[in-house]
Amino acid sequence: MRNQPENDRDTHNSPLSVVVCIITYRRLHGLQRLLESLQYLTFIEVETPTWQVVVVDNDREAPAQRLVEEIRETFPVPIIYGVEPVQGIASARNKAIELAPTCDFVAFIDDDEAADPLWLDQLLHVQRLYQADIVTGPVLPDFEKAPPEWVLRGRMFDRPRLPTGTQRHFAATHNTLVKYAWTQKLDGPFDLRFNLTGGSDSHFSRRVIQKGGQVIWADEAIVREYNPPKRMTATWLLQRSFRIAYNTALHEKELYSFFVVMLRFIKAIYHLLLGVLLIIPLFIYFGYAGIIKGLQRSARGLGALYGLFGGHYEEYAKKRLNAVM
Repeated sequence: MRNQPENDRDTHNSPLSVVVCIITYRRLHGLQRLLESLQYLTFIEVETPTWQVVVVDNDREAPAQRLVEEIRETFPVPIIYGVEPVQGIASARNKAIELAPTCDFVAFIDDDEAADPLWLDQLLHVQRLYQADIVTGPVLPDFEKAPPEWVLRGRMFDRPRLPTGTQRHFAATHNTLVKYAWTQKLDGPFDLRFNLTGGSDSHFSRRVIQKGGQVIWADEAIVREYNPPKRMTATWLLQRSFRIAYNTALHEKELYSFFVVMLRFIKAIYHLLLGVLLIIPLFIYFGYAGIIKGLQRSARGLGALYGLFGGHYEEYAKKRLNAVM
């Protein structure tokens, strides 16, 4: 039997309570788009839950406060607004959990995304079907402005999709439903060491799994991510590949066995070399996008090696510094 949080309960026979958690940092247009999309949430597969929203502004100047106050006037459910002055994604996520009233589930979605009307309905439906501790779903790419042709040709922002019910070994908070009890059971619950590196969400979900929890994929629980023009560069794409692999290596080094770490090391070398070897054939097929795809694979290898050998990489520190310059 799986190791469930102590206050887990049967959720079949009563309306559920859900808090949708949003952290934001100087992205007012995106936050407005997201909140507007949440107004149209519809429930078909499950009984309409009691739900509300928590917005955490990770800026001591509270630039999102006025926007939230304006939207709150006509929003269908309560919106709780708070400020987390300590810069960092983990700090902001922890503040959202702190502000969230006791509930059955917390759902996470990012401020550069918009929710499909059935997003929360599908997350709850799949949770009920599989009695999952965490449910996660697809993030489909969209663009604030028309991207360069090579971005579309290479499908540079596409993420894998899986059959509903597939068991996953981690989840990110850009589209995730979590049993609230887990946020109280685990320390943090998001680890502040990952404030500026990213990865506190996947670290949290891996710890849930280690404690006996289960992460399940819900392919119909759709959100769309609106990518700005500044992401349409080779530099941004390579940094993202490097960071994701770096964080994965850090998590596995801390949480898993020596065998898993060695396997990650072997995979890192494989990706590093294969990426270089694939550049020419990928260029022939995809053009410029092929070069980037090959380099992305090599960046994954480098990122993993950097994490395994104790490197420290704070990508979000650079982004937040750039945001204020």
